[in-house]
Amino acid sequence: MGYGGNPYASKFACEFIGTCMLVCVVQVASSQAVEGFAPIAVEVQKKKGLILMNMVYALGHISGAHFNPAVTVAILVRNIPQFPRHDTFNIFGYFMSQYLGGITGGFIAWSIGGHDTAYQWPHVQRDPGVPASGGEIWHVFQSELVFTFLLAFVVLNVATDQRNSNNQFYGAAIG
Repeated sequence: MGYGGNPYASKFACEFIGTCMLVCVVQVASSQAVEGFAPIAVEVQKKKGLILMNMVYALGHISGAHFNPAVTVAILVRNIPQFPRHDTFNIFGYFMSQYLGGITGGFIAWSIGGHDTAYQWPHVQRDPGVPASGGEIWHVFQSELVFTFLLAFVVLNVATDQRNSNNQFYGAAIG
């Protein structure tokens, strides 16, 4: 049971927290706003995937640790018993938790790094101050598509396949 007798509350809370922390850490680490915090910034910049791995290990046993609507859609396509397609309340709750967690993570990143952190997207730049051309934006879109596919592919094959049910290293593979 979840908090207050609601079986969904703990799952939604975990999705919110995991998505929030993932967005916050990646956004702050990707910006130039944390240069004053050199030891933290260097380590986080080198190991952004560690936050995803940590959140998967910390919260995965409760919510499944989707933390990304694309992963949720991939799991819906697979239609596993733990996350069935017909449970529309659960699906809607996961999407809302992820979207609200992402927005909250962005606000937290903004409060940590200010405008340098908040205004890094949707700017696609090769050099500072030089906007990207249409072809470069297409390359960014392609890379996002490929890496989102890879993330969903790894999650489906490592965390939802019954043949890997005794696998305790899924967090490392996903992160």
